[in-house]
Amino acid sequence: LMRKFLVRRSLIAFLALVATQVVFALCNIRLFNISEPIEWLYVVGESLWYCVTSVLLFLLPFYLLLLLPMNCRWKKGYRIVAEICYFVPMLVALFANVSDAIYFQFTYRRLSNAILGYLTIGGDMGTLWPKFLIDYWYGTVSGVVIIALFIIFSAKVKFPQQPTDGKRKFVGIKEVG
Repeated sequence: LMRKFLVRRSLIAFLALVATQVVFALCNIRLFNISEPIEWLYVVGESLWYCVTSVLLFLLPFYLLLLLPMNCRWKKGYRIVAEICYFVPMLVALFANVSDAIYFQFTYRRLSNAILGYLTIGGDMGTLWPKFLIDYWYGTVSGVVIIALFIIFSAKVKFPQQPTDGKRKFVGIKEVG
């Protein structure tokens, strides 16, 4: 049960990141000089590899919490912490990837901690954010849709229930007994 839960949640996270990569490609296609189909295959392959490794890294605390062989993982507080370890890193990653779609057009670089410097220059970000969201509405709309679908589909995949069978003991993701 736990393995199926983790695979489903990971797949949802992976597909959400793939969707942000598609938005990035569509917004920036004119900036790339790709003329041959084999070049597109290379770009797609690299994007998929990026998504797989990102999901594994961002969700590492989530995986560790749920794969530890402890009975406390069935308690409500533990599950809440696990949910936070799932949603917070993924929402940050999705937001950053969608923001990248617009940011890249101006800097020809992916989003990094340099954005923090831009946010503090001039002190007028409070007036610029609404204008940015409206001017680049396609990024805003796609980001909202991707994040909303990520939350909706992730919420549909419920934590497995604690086994009630007294003969079975769950250790990590393996059932013993």
